[in-house]
Amino acid sequence: MPLLPPVRLAPAAELAAAVRAAPLAADLIRLGRWATSMGAPVTSEAVPGFGHDADWFWALATGTAFLDLDDAETAATPGPALTRLLDGADDLVLEVWTDVCYAVLHPEELGGETTGLPLLQLFALRVPMEAAELPGHEPLQALGLVERRGDRVALTPLGLWAGREYFYDMTGQDVPEVGSLADADAATLLYSLRCYPAPEQAEELAGWLAGREPGEAAGQVAAALAEVSPLSRAIGLSLLADDLGEEGRTALDGLLEVPRLGALVSTRLDAEASAVHDSGDVAWVLTDMAASLIEFGGAPEEILAELNPGGQAAELADMVAMLAVGDHEDTGHVLAFMIEHHPDKSVTFAARKALRRLRGLADERPGARGRKPRKPKRRR
Repeated sequence: MPLLPPVRLAPAAELAAAVRAAPLAADLIRLGRWATSMGAPVTSEAVPGFGHDADWFWALATGTAFLDLDDAETAATPGPALTRLLDGADDLVLEVWTDVCYAVLHPEELGGETTGLPLLQLFALRVPMEAAELPGHEPLQALGLVERRGDRVALTPLGLWAGREYFYDMTGQDVPEVGSLADADAATLLYSLRCYPAPEQAEELAGWLAGREPGEAAGQVAAALAEVSPLSRAIGLSLLADDLGEEGRTALDGLLEVPRLGALVSTRLDAEASAVHDSGDVAWVLTDMAASLIEFGGAPEEILAELNPGGQAAELADMVAMLAVGDHEDTGHVLAFMIEHHPDKSVTFAARKALRRLRGLADERPGARGRKPRKPKRRR
């Protein structure tokens, strides 16, 4: 999946107000007040559903602390989530709603059906969709995450906030928030900027540079290049060359003597480094560039087209064959991508051979020296 662009979230006070206005929040508040009026523990048989399935509503209320179960888990009293939702600070209200959204969007929590897919679709596209294309979006309306606009469904500001959290839970991709990186270290900045369009990148960079001395900022970015991912490294090189002025270009010049990284810098500057690049340098640079494209994501055929603009399989096979002589940590990942996705057998053959060489198996392939192939261990 391609990296998604950053989000611009509403202020916490606005999001908290939206939580309190959500239909499901109103029902949970009614339930809590009803339980308070009873003056004694209540059971699941006695709890009103307020239009919801009674068993589902009981599980939701007890699972999110709107009702507190007793030790026997048979009766409940009003819980702390009710107080937080009614009178808590904005961050506590959002914390409560995070728990509610998690319970509703994860079917295993309440024994229901999947409800999170429409949220993922809307968050990924960031545009309204036809209601007919989003079956099962009604629970999202109850949570205040989407709204109907005629025949279309759109994310609310609260939905954008919740969609970001849910998208991370489901994919592991942390979509950054615009304006959140001012106090971040350089490595975090470069990692987050991978998905920023140009205007937002300039805005975020300006916020990060505010209060930092130009030479210090350029030095921090340069120092982070060796530890970040390939795509983050490409972002950092671009910042130093194009956005950080004379200090950035000076920092780049200082990297030319750094093993491996210096070869990448000289390639980026289209200039010759003071040291002669050996085959290991060339392999490392090619791997880093390929890994950055794979990291950005997208359809495999589009990534392959970027890696081999001329479309000549023989040229790509020659390039793939030499990757094993480098010592880049992503070499295996790049070769595995070629093996899985390239349609030309000459390329996949070269990638398999290079991967064996990389793993030290060229002379120790299964069956050699009387050994039998071993059954792969099952991953836990």
